[in-house]
Amino acid sequence: MEQLTESGVPGVHPDVVSYNSVIKACARTGNANVAQDLLDYMEKSHADGNKKIQPDAYTYNCVMNAWAKSGSPEEGARQAQTLLQRMTEKIRTGP
Repeated sequence: MEQLTESGVPGVHPDVVSYNSVIKACARTGNANVAQDLLDYMEKSHADGNKKIQPDAYTYNCVMNAWAKSGSPEEGARQAQTLLQRMTEKIRTGP
């Protein structure tokens, strides 16, 4: 995703839908670490002013699904709970 942004291709800028698609693909294969890294990147970029990649409920749900399919039940449950807390905090404080 970053390669598209950094490639300098005019008009090619990944948005929340682009990121959600990649995160969903990660979730289908249980690749939770990559899904989590993408979410973390989205949150940081949004905090830095990129309003086009603000994570939404679907983003968080896909990452939780990735953790559920990661093959590590304890870690998956812990990470999903952490994500739920992050979502709740964002709702409470605003984007």
